[in-house]
Amino acid sequence: MMTSTVPLRILEEPRIYEDALFFVVKDIEPVVEGHFLLISKTYLQCLADAPRGSVSEFLAAAPVDLGISPAWIFERGRASFCTSVGAPFAHAHLIPAVFGSRVRFQAAGNQYSDLERALDAVRQLAGEYLLWGQAVGTARVAVDIEHQQKRLIRSAFVEVRS
Repeated sequence: MMTSTVPLRILEEPRIYEDALFFVVKDIEPVVEGHFLLISKTYLQCLADAPRGSVSEFLAAAPVDLGISPAWIFERGRASFCTSVGAPFAHAHLIPAVFGSRVRFQAAGNQYSDLERALDAVRQLAGEYLLWGQAVGTARVAVDIEHQQKRLIRSAFVEVRS
C-alpha cells in the first residue's frame, strides 16, 4: 500500500496493470495518448531503490498489456527533487515508442545496454539525474541536471506532440 504522500488524485485513478511491487495508472495530465505512470506500491525515492531486476521484469510485461509495446520510460531524479512539481514519490512515465524515440534532451547522458544497467548506474549516484530509454532495450542516464527546468520530461513530450 502506498504511503499518504501519494496525491489523492492518483490513488483514485484505476490501476490498469499491477504486480506485487508496482502499479500503472493513466497519467492525470497526459501529454500524449498512451501516457502512463509507473508507481511503486511502497515508498521509494527512485526506481533504483527497488529490488534489482524488479523494474525490468515488470516492464517486460506491462507495456504489452497496456497496448504501448514497445514503450519508453522516463524518470527524473529522486522523489525529494520532484516535490516541487507535486510528486513526492518515485514515479516514471511510460509512453509509446512512437513518441519516446523522438524525445530529445539537452543532456546527452551515458548510454547503457539495458534498463537494469542504467538503474545500476543510478544506484551509484548521489545527485539528481534523468533516466530515459526503451523499457526493454538501451537506456541513458544524465547527471547534473539541477539547472534544467523542473518539468523537463513534460516539456519534451509537448515538443514531440507539436
